[in-house]
Amino acid sequence: MHQHKDMLADIISHMEGHRYICPIPQSWQHVYSLLPGKKRVAAGFDPPVPLILGAWGHTNDQEKRQRFQIHLEYAVKNNVVNDVCDYLAGLSAGEWLHEEK
Repeated sequence: MHQHKDMLADIISHMEGHRYICPIPQSWQHVYSLLPGKKRVAAGFDPPVPLILGAWGHTNDQEKRQRFQIHLEYAVKNNVVNDVCDYLAGLSAGEWLHEEK
């Protein structure tokens, strides 16, 4: 688990260094598809769904970043962080939402 937390820290550091907020919707949906054990909880899901489709235009960058980090933490807890990291490493800069300068 410690190794997985290091991977999470590396991903977050990489995102911050490149001013990435989260992957663009199609790529983010793929990351979500890698997360096992999704379940319905009350009116939502655990882990919560990505902020894509209608939510993309109605949420700010901070909300998107926070939701994506929830997905990364979920990947660590569920031992799929390697798969998620491998996928994210293959994304081009154009497949990420960037912070405004």
